[in-house]
Formats: sequence, structure tokens, C-alpha cells
Amino acid sequence: MPAALSDPSFTLCVILGIIVVLLGGVWLRKRTRGDMLRFACAAGAMLFLVLIDHFIESPREETTRKMRQIALATRAKKLDDAFTHVAESFEYEKITKPQLLEKARQAEKLEFWQGIDVGDFHRADFEKIDDSKVKIGFYVKPAGGAGISAENTRYCWATFFKDADGQYRLKTFDLFPKRPNHPGEKPTVPSQLQ
Repeated sequence: MPAALSDPSFTLCVILGIIVVLLGGVWLRKRTRGDMLRFACAAGAMLFLVLIDHFIESPREETTRKMRQIALATRAKKLDDAFTHVAESFEYEKITKPQLLEKARQAEKLEFWQGIDVGDFHRADFEKIDDSKVKIGFYVKPAGGAGISAENTRYCWATFFKDADGQYRLKTFDLFPKRPNHPGEKPTVPSQLQ
């Protein structure tokens, strides 16, 4: 499914909405069969777009949802749920999925640790590499707790691969001290995972 349909932009929705309203106004004023058909076609196209957007998840929507689910699972201390969204072939600076899981279990034992928060997902911070690989950018930081400050917030550029079951899973990520100046710009200076 083309992303323009399964993940329509706000601009496309507004333009189509304006067309529907204008054609509806013309039909109400003139009451001709041709105007009614044009209005019905535009309204049908708008309904079709809304239904596709609602029922078919785009890669951007899927990967954003999965990052939010990972964050929620870390806050609920359900690491097994979080790691269902991580690929078996995950690797970050020679850290594999089992090693990352072990680091997460160690972090859970810390008195102040309350999981992670993710946010500020922006449409421009999504990049489709090919049909099986996408990247998304967002902020990540420790959730709540004492000692949490702005210095702990990082910009994450995460890579997801589509597994054999058709689901996107986290393959790797890069952390950056801050987001680029404008959404859609690629960050340049990674920071290390502590």
C-alpha cells in the first residue's frame, strides 16, 4: 500500500477536505445531477482515504508505535514485552540482543530507574531505505526519577528491518547529543551508550 494512502499527510487531507466542501456547496446551490456525482466521488475518495489510514498501518506508524510500546514496557518492568520488538540480529556497537537485555535487567535493579520515555516523533524524521528497512528519529530519555536532567536526553536514530513474519523490529540505533536544527535533517555526531 502506498504510504500516501496508508499514511496521508495533513496537507493531502486538508486539500481533499476543501474539495469535498466546495463540491458539496456547488451541489447544494445548483442541485444538478452532475454536481451531485462530483460531490459523491470526492466524498467517496475522502472516505476511502480515511478508512485506509485507519485500518492499514504504514511503516512509519508501525515503527513509531513499536518504539512507544518498548518505552511503556520498560516503565512497566516488562522487558520480555519490550524485546519482542527487537530483532534477533540486533547489534549496537558490538552489543547483541542478549547483551542489551542483560544491561536492561541490570538497569531495572537500580533504585532510581523507571524505564525510558520516547517522544517528539516527526514525519520528517522518517526515512524509508527500501521495502524492508526504515529509519525513524525521536528523543529518548530516562523516565522520571531523581537525578534525571536535560543532559540525559538523547536524539535516537533507530533502524528497523522487516522480519520474515512481516513485522518491523529494531535492528540498531545511533544516539546523538541533540536533534538537528530542523526535522528531517540527519544528525552527525553520535554519543556512546553508557
